[in-house]
Formats: sequence, C-alpha cells, structure tokens
Amino acid sequence: MKSKPLIVVAAGLLAAGLVFALLQGNGGDEPDAAPATAAKAGRVVAAEGKVETMSGGDADVGSGQLFARIKDIPVREGEQVKAGQIVVRLVDDDYRARLNSAEAELRVARARLRETAVGSRQEERRIAQANLDAARATLDEATQQLERQRTLHRQGMVSEAALDQNERAQRLAEANLRAMKEQKALVDQGARLETRQLLEQQVHSAESAVALARQQLELMALRSPISGMVIRRYMDPGEGVTADLPILRIADMTQLRINAEVDETDVGHIQVGDPVEVRCLAFPGQVFMGKIERLSDMVGGRRQSPNDPTANLAMKVLEVRVALDRESPLRLGMSVDVRILAGR
Repeated sequence: MKSKPLIVVAAGLLAAGLVFALLQGNGGDEPDAAPATAAKAGRVVAAEGKVETMSGGDADVGSGQLFARIKDIPVREGEQVKAGQIVVRLVDDDYRARLNSAEAELRVARARLRETAVGSRQEERRIAQANLDAARATLDEATQQLERQRTLHRQGMVSEAALDQNERAQRLAEANLRAMKEQKALVDQGARLETRQLLEQQVHSAESAVALARQQLELMALRSPISGMVIRRYMDPGEGVTADLPILRIADMTQLRINAEVDETDVGHIQVGDPVEVRCLAFPGQVFMGKIERLSDMVGGRRQSPNDPTANLAMKVLEVRVALDRESPLRLGMSVDVRILAGR
C-alpha cells in the first residue's frame, strides 16, 4: 500500500515531462521562420562568365577597302597606343608618285594664272610699242609719197597706174597701223577674260587632284580608332591585306566587364544593381567586386562552355553583364566564376 504514492508521483512527473516536451516543440516553430526568410532575402546565384570589354572598348584595325601590302607595323603586342596613332603603314610608292605628279601640275597651272594676272611682260610691251611706232612712220611716209604722186599726176608727169599703186600702199599702211594699235591694246590689257577663266578652272582641277592624291596617300597609314593596348597582331610586314582581313586588334583594358550566363530558373532572383563577386582560377584568393549592369531581354542557349561537368547543357540561360567596380588584373577572354548576391 505504501508504494501507491510513489507510483502517483512518478506518473505526475512523466506527464509534466510530456507537457514540457510538447511546449518546447511548439515553441520551436516560431524561431525557425526568421532564418528561412533571411536565407531567401540573401540568396546567392552562381554562374560562369567571361571577361570582355565594354561596348566600343575594342576594335580591329584593317585596310578598309584597300588591297595593298603591309610596309611596316611600328607597334608590338602589349604596347599602349593612343586614338589616331599610326599603327600600320601600307606600301604607298604608287600613291606617293601620284601626289608628286599632281603637285607638279598644280604648280604649272598656278604659274600660268599668275602670268595672266600680272599681265604681259615688259619685253612684250616694248615690242608692241615699237611695231606701233613703225606702222605710224610707214603710214606717214606712204601719205607723203601719195601726195607727191598726186601733184605729179596733175602735172602729167606720173601715170594713172603709178598713182593707183601709191594709193594702195597708203591704204595698206593705214590697215597696218590699225592692226598694231589693236595688238598694243591687247598687250596692255593682258589675257582675255575667257583665257583667265580657263586657267582658273585648270588651277581648281589641279587642286582637287592634289587633295584626292593626298587623301589616298593618308589612307595608306592606318590609325588606331581608340586608345588602348594592342592585344593581337594577326599579320606581319610583307603580307598582302584585303578588305575583310584585320591586321591588329586593340582593346581598352580599363573598360572591362563580365558577360555571365545565369540559368533561367534563377532569373527571378536577380536584378540590375545586385552586387557580384567575381573569382578567377588565375588569381586564387582574390575577389573582384562588381554590380549587375544589364540583363538581357530574352533567354537562349549557352554560348559559353561551362567548366562544371554536371551542368545541364540543355538549360536555357540569360546573359548578364557585370560592371567591375575598379580596374583588375583580369584579361580578355578569361573564364570566371560569378556569385550574384541577390537582394542585397
């Protein structure tokens, strides 16, 4: 009979333990909700990407529409160049000869125009004046001779035929004087308006030919379209180039970005401005920070081969462009691992 109180006490303790256990279990559901919410807000989206330049941050240097041979490449791979700097020279002997010929023709045309602008030379004027003086003297002599012949003809001492001959000589002298006066006037006036206009047109044509030849010659010196580094040299001096063959590739290494591919199942968790961690096997232990700069408007197939052998190659991806916060030692074309800290 004395054992009953012990049994009752033991049963009470057991019941109290069950109640405490139930209360602990129910109370544990409340704290677990907060970590779940925090994990969702701090989701990390992993992706792979490659290093590329910003839009307009790289360019190929080619010959344009010219078919020529490379004369010299005065820059090396890894060398910094400035926009407008000559980086390739093509063989330009023919174009240089054309320019020299056009410049010579221009000098001749300008000399001819100068002569008409200055007027006739002093020697030409002196000769014209001398011819005019001689014509006047001839006319005076012919006039005097005619008067004498007329007087003799009235006295019956000169025949009619002789008088006619002197009259013809006097008329010829008058015509010659008129011609010499016109010649002297032309010499004093210089070239006619039509002649000057023709010579001016020749000068303009020669100037256009020089400008064209100079422009063609300048095209044989290829200049860098941007400031940056020579990252690739495709050809060497002596090789022939055509319109579709690049000679050099130049990139602005201060404007790098990451082009990452995010699985379509993770697209809903990321947005422009999310911080990004970038890691590269070439620089172990280093983390390069950046932010999402742009999200593509559509998903599509993978353009990059994933390093993870277990990756689902059939999974569609969204291209995500990441701008780095500062300059880095990363190089174009490097593969990188990307961790997008979504919602932070």
